[in-house]
Amino acid sequence: MHEFLSQSLFLDSGMVSLSYAIMLVAYLVRDILILRILLIVASMAMLLYGASIDNLAMLVWNSLFVAVNGVQVAILLHERRMLELPDELDRIHRAVFWFMTAREFRQLWQRGQRETRYSGGILRQGEVPDRIYLVLDGEVRVERDGHTVACLGPMYLVGEMSYINHASANADVVIDDHVELMIWTHEDLSRLERRRPHLIQKFNVIVGQDLVRKIGA
Repeated sequence: MHEFLSQSLFLDSGMVSLSYAIMLVAYLVRDILILRILLIVASMAMLLYGASIDNLAMLVWNSLFVAVNGVQVAILLHERRMLELPDELDRIHRAVFWFMTAREFRQLWQRGQRETRYSGGILRQGEVPDRIYLVLDGEVRVERDGHTVACLGPMYLVGEMSYINHASANADVVIDDHVELMIWTHEDLSRLERRRPHLIQKFNVIVGQDLVRKIGA
């Protein structure tokens, strides 16, 4: 009997020591996700110890610790998935929206609508457009007074001047063949600005950079 009690105490003591050792390692880890996971493991060890000595308070508190850290782990994993961009979006982010974080870019991207067009005009000289375009694939032609003045290919914005100063378009923009576009309406961007003003400030910087790039081309 004495030997059984000694073994039981040794196992209980070992479980508590293991739990504290895991907590110590957790607090030495810099990655918050790994820290949370280690704390869950440590709490599970304390749960087992609490069950072995029939300690209700220890069971309740460590169950709460497991639940809270479990929720936080799920949130962290979701946020990290938000930071991982598919190859195509990563290429667009690096080429045009590098001034934004990956999360900010994804939030902006989700506000837009992707469309494929084969012909027609997207801007008309003298009219005030209500949207801004990003050319993803293909090419659009810029005409002023019936003369072609430029052709804009992938990674160029269209309608940025009207977006900035709310003025009418100073040229027609025409599609002659297959073009892939990403489109943001001014209304959608205004809504986003009310919720994420810093994001739209960065977007405005990117629009300005696009203008400078066109002038220098």
